[in-house]
Amino acid sequence: LGAEIALISLTLHTGDERTDAENIELFGKMAGECRHCGLPVIGECFPADSDNLNDEQMHDIVLRGTRILAEMGADMIKTFHTCNFQAVTTGCPVPVFGLGGHTTPDPLDSLVLAQREIKEGARGVVFGRNAVQRPDPRAYQQALCEVVKHGLDPRLAVAQYNLKP
Repeated sequence: LGAEIALISLTLHTGDERTDAENIELFGKMAGECRHCGLPVIGECFPADSDNLNDEQMHDIVLRGTRILAEMGADMIKTFHTCNFQAVTTGCPVPVFGLGGHTTPDPLDSLVLAQREIKEGARGVVFGRNAVQRPDPRAYQQALCEVVKHGLDPRLAVAQYNLKP
Protein backbone atom coordinates (compact mmCIF):
# COMPACT_ATOMS: atom_id res chain seq x y z
CA LEU A 1 0.00 0.00 0.00
CA GLY A 2 3.02 2.28 -0.02
CA ALA A 3 3.47 2.62 3.75
CA GLU A 4 6.98 3.34 4.98
CA ILE A 5 6.36 2.86 8.69
CA ALA A 6 3.62 1.37 10.86
CA LEU A 7 2.16 2.64 14.12
CA ILE A 8 0.78 -0.07 16.39
CA SER A 9 -0.82 0.79 19.72
CA LEU A 10 -0.68 -1.39 22.78
CA THR A 11 -3.34 -0.79 25.39
CA LEU A 12 -2.54 -2.09 28.85
CA HIS A 13 -4.21 -2.00 32.22
CA THR A 14 -7.61 -2.84 30.77
CA GLY A 15 -8.77 -4.42 34.03
CA ASP A 16 -8.59 -7.91 32.56
CA GLU A 17 -5.28 -9.81 32.50
CA ARG A 18 -6.46 -11.99 29.61
CA THR A 19 -7.25 -8.93 27.51
CA ASP A 20 -3.88 -7.40 28.37
CA ALA A 21 -2.13 -10.64 27.35
CA GLU A 22 -4.12 -10.80 24.11
CA ASN A 23 -3.21 -7.18 23.35
CA ILE A 24 0.49 -8.00 23.83
CA GLU A 25 0.18 -11.08 21.64
CA LEU A 26 -1.59 -9.09 18.92
CA PHE A 27 1.08 -6.40 19.02
CA GLY A 28 3.78 -9.05 18.61
CA LYS A 29 1.96 -10.63 15.69
CA MET A 30 1.45 -7.30 13.93
CA ALA A 31 5.05 -6.22 14.58
CA GLY A 32 6.22 -9.52 13.09
CA GLU A 33 4.12 -8.96 9.98
CA CYS A 34 5.61 -5.48 9.62
CA ARG A 35 9.13 -6.86 10.04
CA HIS A 36 8.36 -9.44 7.32
CA CYS A 37 7.36 -6.56 5.00
CA GLY A 38 10.41 -4.51 5.93
CA LEU A 39 8.39 -1.84 7.74
CA PRO A 40 9.76 -0.22 10.88
CA VAL A 41 7.30 -0.13 13.78
CA ILE A 42 6.41 2.72 16.10
CA GLY A 43 4.91 1.18 19.21
CA GLU A 44 2.47 3.34 21.09
CA CYS A 45 2.12 2.64 24.80
CA PHE A 46 -1.39 3.68 25.70
CA PRO A 47 -2.63 2.89 29.22
CA ALA A 48 -6.36 2.25 29.36
CA ASP A 49 -8.36 4.86 31.27
CA SER A 50 -5.24 7.03 31.51
CA ASP A 51 -7.21 10.07 32.66
CA ASN A 52 -8.12 8.26 35.86
CA LEU A 53 -4.67 6.99 36.81
CA ASN A 54 -2.57 8.65 39.46
CA ASP A 55 1.01 9.65 38.61
CA GLU A 56 2.57 6.47 40.00
CA GLN A 57 0.10 4.17 38.24
CA MET A 58 0.66 5.95 34.94
CA HIS A 59 4.42 5.74 35.35
CA ASP A 60 4.34 2.05 36.24
CA ILE A 61 2.20 1.14 33.22
CA VAL A 62 4.28 3.26 30.82
CA LEU A 63 7.56 1.93 32.21
CA ARG A 64 6.46 -1.69 31.78
CA GLY A 65 4.62 -1.04 28.52
CA THR A 66 7.55 0.59 26.75
CA ARG A 67 9.80 -2.30 27.68
CA ILE A 68 7.21 -4.82 26.46
CA LEU A 69 6.86 -2.94 23.17
CA ALA A 70 10.62 -2.91 22.62
CA GLU A 71 10.93 -6.60 23.41
CA MET A 72 8.00 -7.43 21.13
CA GLY A 73 9.56 -5.71 18.11
CA ALA A 74 8.97 -1.96 18.22
CA ASP A 75 11.77 0.01 16.60
CA MET A 76 10.78 3.19 18.44
CA ILE A 77 8.09 4.12 20.93
CA LYS A 78 5.79 7.06 21.52
CA THR A 79 4.21 7.40 24.91
CA PHE A 80 3.02 9.70 27.65
CA HIS A 81 5.31 11.73 29.88
CA THR A 82 5.38 10.34 33.40
CA CYS A 83 6.47 11.51 36.83
CA ASN A 84 9.79 9.68 36.27
CA PHE A 85 10.09 9.83 32.51
CA GLN A 86 13.87 9.52 32.60
CA ALA A 87 13.46 6.00 34.01
CA VAL A 88 11.26 5.22 31.00
CA THR A 89 13.74 6.58 28.46
CA THR A 90 16.84 5.05 30.05
CA GLY A 91 15.16 1.69 30.71
CA CYS A 92 14.03 1.22 27.13
CA PRO A 93 16.44 -0.20 24.53
CA VAL A 94 14.82 1.70 21.62
CA PRO A 95 14.23 5.44 21.14
CA VAL A 96 11.30 6.89 23.07
CA PHE A 97 9.30 9.89 21.84
CA GLY A 98 7.13 11.94 24.19
CA LEU A 99 3.47 12.58 23.45
CA GLY A 100 1.85 15.97 23.72
CA GLY A 101 -1.17 14.57 25.53
CA HIS A 102 -4.26 16.66 26.06
CA THR A 103 -4.57 20.01 24.34
CA THR A 104 -3.17 22.76 26.50
CA PRO A 105 -4.83 26.16 26.06
CA ASP A 106 -1.56 28.01 26.62
CA PRO A 107 1.13 27.07 24.08
CA LEU A 108 3.80 27.74 26.70
CA ASP A 109 2.58 24.75 28.72
CA SER A 110 3.03 22.33 25.83
CA LEU A 111 6.41 23.77 24.89
CA VAL A 112 7.55 23.35 28.50
CA LEU A 113 6.35 19.73 28.33
CA ALA A 114 8.34 19.17 25.13
CA GLN A 115 11.42 20.68 26.77
CA ARG A 116 11.03 18.41 29.82
CA GLU A 117 10.57 15.31 27.66
CA ILE A 118 13.77 16.05 25.74
CA LYS A 119 15.74 16.86 28.90
CA GLU A 120 14.54 13.56 30.38
CA GLY A 121 15.79 11.51 27.47
CA ALA A 122 13.11 11.55 24.77
CA ARG A 123 14.59 11.39 21.28
CA GLY A 124 11.83 13.65 20.01
CA VAL A 125 8.18 14.51 20.53
CA VAL A 126 4.95 13.58 18.80
CA PHE A 127 2.49 16.42 19.18
CA GLY A 128 -0.81 16.27 17.35
CA ARG A 129 -3.60 18.39 18.83
CA ASN A 130 -1.13 20.65 20.61
CA ALA A 131 0.51 21.42 17.28
CA VAL A 132 -2.31 21.63 14.78
CA GLN A 133 -5.16 23.04 16.88
CA ARG A 134 -3.47 26.39 17.37
CA PRO A 135 -4.46 29.78 15.94
CA ASP A 136 -1.20 29.65 13.93
CA PRO A 137 -0.13 25.99 13.64
CA ARG A 138 2.87 26.82 11.47
CA ALA A 139 4.30 29.29 14.00
CA TYR A 140 3.66 26.86 16.84
CA GLN A 141 5.42 24.03 15.01
CA GLN A 142 8.39 26.28 14.27
CA ALA A 143 8.56 27.18 17.96
CA LEU A 144 8.29 23.50 18.91
CA CYS A 145 11.17 22.62 16.59
CA GLU A 146 13.30 25.38 18.10
CA VAL A 147 12.63 24.07 21.61
CA VAL A 148 13.16 20.39 20.74
CA LYS A 149 16.00 20.59 18.24
CA HIS A 150 17.90 23.66 19.39
CA GLY A 151 17.10 23.95 23.08
CA LEU A 152 15.41 27.34 22.86
CA ASP A 153 13.74 28.32 26.12
CA PRO A 154 9.96 27.86 25.71
CA ARG A 155 9.23 31.40 26.94
CA LEU A 156 11.55 32.81 24.29
CA ALA A 157 9.94 30.59 21.65
CA VAL A 158 6.48 31.89 22.60
CA ALA A 159 7.72 35.48 22.26
CA GLN A 160 9.76 34.88 19.10
CA TYR A 161 6.84 33.23 17.28
CA ASN A 162 4.16 35.47 18.80
CA LEU A 163 2.16 32.54 20.13
CA LYS A 164 -1.07 33.30 21.93
CA PRO A 165 -3.38 31.06 23.98
